Amino acid sequence: MSVALVIIVVLMLAVIFVNGWTDAPNAIATAVSTRVLPPSFAVKMAVVMNFLGALVKTLLSSKV
Repeated sequence: MSVALVIIVVLMLAVIFVNGWTDAPNAIATAVSTRVLPPSFAVKMAVVMNFLGALVKTLLSSKV
């Protein structure tokens, strides 16, 4: 395995992690501040949807 490939994979995983880290709080804050959802339900929904998103992305990328 080449060093360049390892660096690219590590950087890609870091970008995915940071993207999820910043998107989830924004979605939760919007739903809670507009009083559409209670905070506990918004957090639970974000956890489930983030997990499903990662699962679907993994399944789709394994088919390509």
